[in-house]
Amino acid sequence: MYRVANNWFYQGTSNSLLVNYDSTQAPFDIVYYTPGDTTICLVVSNDFECSDSVCIDIALFPEPNTEVPNVFTPNGDNMNDTWFLNTAGLESVSCTILNRWGNVVMEITNVDVTAIDGHWNGQVMNDGAKCNDGVYSYVYQATAINGQTFEGNGFIQLMMK
Repeated sequence: MYRVANNWFYQGTSNSLLVNYDSTQAPFDIVYYTPGDTTICLVVSNDFECSDSVCIDIALFPEPNTEVPNVFTPNGDNMNDTWFLNTAGLESVSCTILNRWGNVVMEITNVDVTAIDGHWNGQVMNDGAKCNDGVYSYVYQATAINGQTFEGNGFIQLMMK
């Protein structure tokens, strides 16, 4: 029986892992916390000093995430006055907010939480009549930077007091 060694090299990490070939070994994971481009190489060698390598460049994308507050108080005190989708790793998002009768009260198509058009201020389409206290529903569709698509829905409690 001949020994075969597999060396994995991960650019941008201090992890260089030597794995002796054994099909009973548990698989291993390397977790990257910073998005960007990186190179991963596998170098294989045996007891006869024969070796070969293969490298691949990969793009690391941020983990797509959407945090949705469920209550806001658009009462003009400058605290929690707007509702918005808090997102990370998204390329695009669209969100529709409906009242209890199914009427659209707001549509959001901007993931930039610093832009006012990505927020709901508690008025119909942000410039109409003030919406009543109560529960509103929302549905959103999003596309992550890596192309993954997903959707979600839930409820928002609007409290003017």
